[in-house]
Amino acid sequence: MADKTLKRIDQVTAGIEKSSSIVQAGLGQITSNPENLKRAEMLVQIAKSDHASFKKRVIDTLLGHGSTKSGELPDHHGCRLGKWYDSITDVQIRSIPAFGCLIEPHERVHRHGKLALDYHAKNDPAGALVEAKKMDQASLDVIAMLDELHRKIAEKQD
Repeated sequence: MADKTLKRIDQVTAGIEKSSSIVQAGLGQITSNPENLKRAEMLVQIAKSDHASFKKRVIDTLLGHGSTKSGELPDHHGCRLGKWYDSITDVQIRSIPAFGCLIEPHERVHRHGKLALDYHAKNDPAGALVEAKKMDQASLDVIAMLDELHRKIAEKQD
């Protein structure tokens, strides 16, 4: 029964990986046009997808379905969301409280994801699990800030 369960998990993981690669290819096309990045709706979807992919890489490794090392993951300035965040000069966007509140949980996502992988590399599953949970909570905070940012930008455009 355990073997069947593992095979099903592998099938689901393979399906998720295939879907993720298709989504990431589409996102690559979307983000290659700077005009698309000005749309809050695009930003929210891209950031949510990137966070799901980031978390998936970490969790896959913790479950033995990947081999990502913490040094292979970007910091919160090196990912697509971080690059976007650092490049914003529009005072209207920067003045939205959710924009300012985004950086701290975003940094936590990356920090705890890397720490989870470091604990995994040290063969400390309990430590890895604690950090994975912290990464997940921080990611929920990022998504909440992105949703709020999206709402405020949409209000300004109306």
